[in-house]
Amino acid sequence: DDLTKLEIPKSDKLVLIETERLQAKKQQQQATGIIVHMMSQYCGQRVHIENVSDVRCFSMLSEMFFQFYRNFGVGVRGMSKFLNEMFNKGLGTSMRSHGEIINDIVGFTPWFYSHEQLGELAKELHNNLVVIKTSAKTTTKHILHGYEDRIRYREYSNELMNCCWQGNCTSILARKVRTEEDIDDGTYTTVRREQVDNEFRRLGITDEDERDEECAKMKAILKNRIRDIRRIFQFYAAVSDSGGITELDHQECWKFVKDCRLQKDRKALPSVRVDLIFQSCTIDHSKKGLDRVKSVHPELGPTQFVEFIARLASYRYNKGSWSERLEKMINDDILPNACSVDIDVFRERISGDKCKAVVKKHRHNMEIIYRDYAAEDQSLESLGSLDTMNANELVICCRDFKLVGPLLSERAVRVLFAYVQHDEELIEELESKGKPVNVVDEGDDDEMVFAEYLESQMAIGAQMNPDPYNVLNIRIDRYFSLNLISKAMDMVRFNGKGLRKIRRMSMEKSPSRNRRGSFSQEEGGGGGAGGKERR
Repeated sequence: DDLTKLEIPKSDKLVLIETERLQAKKQQQQATGIIVHMMSQYCGQRVHIENVSDVRCFSMLSEMFFQFYRNFGVGVRGMSKFLNEMFNKGLGTSMRSHGEIINDIVGFTPWFYSHEQLGELAKELHNNLVVIKTSAKTTTKHILHGYEDRIRYREYSNELMNCCWQGNCTSILARKVRTEEDIDDGTYTTVRREQVDNEFRRLGITDEDERDEECAKMKAILKNRIRDIRRIFQFYAAVSDSGGITELDHQECWKFVKDCRLQKDRKALPSVRVDLIFQSCTIDHSKKGLDRVKSVHPELGPTQFVEFIARLASYRYNKGSWSERLEKMINDDILPNACSVDIDVFRERISGDKCKAVVKKHRHNMEIIYRDYAAEDQSLESLGSLDTMNANELVICCRDFKLVGPLLSERAVRVLFAYVQHDEELIEELESKGKPVNVVDEGDDDEMVFAEYLESQMAIGAQMNPDPYNVLNIRIDRYFSLNLISKAMDMVRFNGKGLRKIRRMSMEKSPSRNRRGSFSQEEGGGGGAGGKERR
């Protein structure tokens, strides 16, 4: 830290780096829906990380003070020389001169000298006496003050070390704790009152304030489980081959009900009631007449899915308030039994520096492969999205590279397509930053941009190479090199497209028993086989 405590102006490069870091952090928050806080845990207590520059500055000055005065008992640097010179030039010289004059006067008697000579000797004696008194006083003063300072230093040094340790012990002994906070925009936590008025009437809740209070309680319960509900919704939205990948159709809702075993009591929740609840959630009850009929949507979005869960809870149990029934169903039935998607962990792993280096190394070739297959589907519905990839094009890509097989089915590819969908706000920010992503129409979750395509291929690479002794970045590097780029160079469709050859650079140790090579790229034509694996 700067000991002067003056603000150092940031260069344009540092400002740009800080801006990019904040933007990347915001992108990650929007992509995952999670805000990450770094906390410091000390003695079992969690506190926010605070600026400790003042404490460090004080400790640095204390260390400098201690190192400078630690040998004060032996002699302060320069102090002995100063005292010796003062004694030799001042006190010593004057005393010798003073003694010689007195010896001469005593030896020769005063009558030996004339009156004028005695006057000069007396004047010289007086001057020597003044110098002797001044030098003796100064020397004695420094010696006495040094002794007093040494006593105070010995007392002060213990207090100083204690103060420095108390100021630094928190940051030295504390452990960094990563806490996460889910972003709540109301999508997965809101039960709209106008949508469930009929359920309130059935439960005998007629007071408006009581209804609002019950909705607020359910919102608080859902907020505590927002991440679990989001992941459960993402999983079941991609279960069925039919319908959208961001909504639940009738078949997917039924799978959710069966997985959670919500029909243990068939009398309380018969199949007909589940169908009626699903149908009621597809209707916008805030509208009337023909507008309500036109508002029917065959699938459930996140908000409707939350309403679906709340309605099921009101029938699943018959004791307690509606919010208590909802909390009991979430804790006892949904969380222990429902399937969910944990894509945040995988995205956190592939966002590491080593995986980013692998992506950077293969980015050029992967962009060529992506652009070629993004224009594969020539159907009327896909003519406006020739620069993005849909699920069918991703399946064709995996077929051509012979990835579909026992380890990876076509359905798994489609499910993976649904899982890698990013938020539209994230894509817009990447575009404004100049990142290589393509334009996607607002609300279009059936198209994949290049960033999502890269994530899907990294996920396939991790699945196709389930080697527990190889770290993730090595598996992805080998998958890109051997399963994609090398095969692409042998395919006719990529001739003259500018693919770069892969050559062997060095041998690196991997966690497995064999030594495995790493791959890099060099400029080259579009033909020829890639580098081969050596063992």
